Amino acid sequence: METVRPKLKIAFVDFWENFTPEKCFLAQQIQKLCHVEISDQPDVVFYSDAQSQHHRQIDAKRVFVAIEDRVPNYRVCDYSFTFRDMEDDRNLRLPFYVVISDGPAALIKGSEAEEARLRGERRRFCAFVASNANPRRTARRLSIFHKLRAERHVDSGGRAFNNVGGPVEDKDAFLRGARFNLALENYASPGYTTEKIYQAMLARCIPIYWGNPDIAQDFNPASFINVADFASDAEAVEYIVAADRDEALQAQYHREPFFPDNEPTKYFRDDYLLPQLEKIFSEPKRRRSRFYVGDIVYDLRKRWGFHAPFLDPNRKLGPRFANEEVE
Repeated sequence: METVRPKLKIAFVDFWENFTPEKCFLAQQIQKLCHVEISDQPDVVFYSDAQSQHHRQIDAKRVFVAIEDRVPNYRVCDYSFTFRDMEDDRNLRLPFYVVISDGPAALIKGSEAEEARLRGERRRFCAFVASNANPRRTARRLSIFHKLRAERHVDSGGRAFNNVGGPVEDKDAFLRGARFNLALENYASPGYTTEKIYQAMLARCIPIYWGNPDIAQDFNPASFINVADFASDAEAVEYIVAADRDEALQAQYHREPFFPDNEPTKYFRDDYLLPQLEKIFSEPKRRRSRFYVGDIVYDLRKRWGFHAPFLDPNRKLGPRFANEEVE
């Protein structure tokens, strides 16, 4: 007998421009538990890192969904999905590439013939798409880009260092013309895996990655080039240039599955995400009414917009005060 799913009114606010809930993996998972109605008067509101503060005006249970490596402010939200594994049951690690994906199917590799068809002909060496070129916030990424560009032409399709006639409208199509893609995070922080490497894999480029030191918990390390594996950026660049001349080495990367054993990681499994969603929907609000030092960390990182190691809070964000409301 089919289980009757309850009705739930939800809202997605303060996300990025052109955000479409129906194409969001998180929203797709919610549909497995409830009959969802998108409402201006929701029972649960999901909000993100955008500068808008619209979520604060909504009287509902609030869930923070991180698109950058920011600490949740539990005076504002009741639960959170972030890049971090935290010793707090209000939070679940759900990296941004999972949130925006349409599920894991597109990264499950097929036969060699099918993969060769998906790759097609690649006329360009390497693609790079970035908007943020602030040297204070993205110093390592800029260093890697400039060192590689000094050796070979790199097609830059973002607002930063654009050399293709303007920002590209279709990033996926742009990446599909290149053999490699510079998929470099803004900074390196444990757990911080954004959409960059995921999009490179979707386009069947060989990703050149730098960022999350624990990237192996997300993807098979043998399927991409990790700059962190080399003694220096210059050594990594030398290897990349050599790899572009070595078709056998490229074929070796292409044979490797993106996921270990070509099976989706736990972040895409129902038994990982659905229990947390069930808890969020069934338990009461859990926002704190008292101040905690971690709130200073949140505010500073939100204002400065980049990762500073000395602002790392303790893994446990402090005592929990169940059922408390923001005063």
